[in-house]
Amino acid sequence: KEGVVLGRVADFKRRIGPKAIERKDRKPIVIITAQYKEKGLRKIMEDIKAKMADFSLPAGYVWSLGEEFKRYERAEAESRFGLILAIILIYLIMASLFESYIHPLTIMLTIPFAFTGVAIVFFLADLPLDSLSRLGLLLLCGLVVNNAIVLIDYINRLRRSGMDKYDAIVKGGRDRLRPILMTSFTTIFGLLPMTLPLLIPVLYGPFEGREKIWAPVGLVVISGLFTSTILTLIIMPTIYSLIDDLGRWMKKLFAIA
Repeated sequence: KEGVVLGRVADFKRRIGPKAIERKDRKPIVIITAQYKEKGLRKIMEDIKAKMADFSLPAGYVWSLGEEFKRYERAEAESRFGLILAIILIYLIMASLFESYIHPLTIMLTIPFAFTGVAIVFFLADLPLDSLSRLGLLLLCGLVVNNAIVLIDYINRLRRSGMDKYDAIVKGGRDRLRPILMTSFTTIFGLLPMTLPLLIPVLYGPFEGREKIWAPVGLVVISGLFTSTILTLIIMPTIYSLIDDLGRWMKKLFAIA
């Protein structure tokens, strides 16, 4: 049998087209991918949705975000749950050790102090709070309470020895100032090299990659720990006194009732 030359029954034209026709649910699809550097995935999702809201597709065409975005949303929900669970567990552990519900609440206020510092630094640096940054928030929750534990526990021991509350607060702040600063700043300087790809990017230009991935984690811990340390030393004694007075007032109230 003689073959038929394809050129006799078809015309050939060179043009741009897909390498393969992909399908999902028996419908042809086109997948568009891109690499991003400056913006976080959350910001990109918002930009895409805003653009597509004003874009009218022909009849029969639809669009949707890909699996990468869906995985990101799942990871975001899981990290929020993990953060809430970590805060609850930290409180329960401290409540059992202090045998008090009031003093652990005082210590837990260092977490909002830390998150405030993280929010300010990331806003000023115009950095997205991505999944690795949220991992840094989890680490931060366990770190920032340590300074307040050292301070509050020492004040309580002074009061149990018979010292007046206000004298114990003053002495506790003075005696624990150096240990708290030493502990915090050794951690901060230890994590500083991790943030160098963000702080001094020119040094890491030729090696931009894995080094930059973990930089937001270090920046979260450093900014949060620095802020919480300063605020713990300045504000925490006052908060301790106010919450302690509130606890005594509530005990008297329930005793009268």
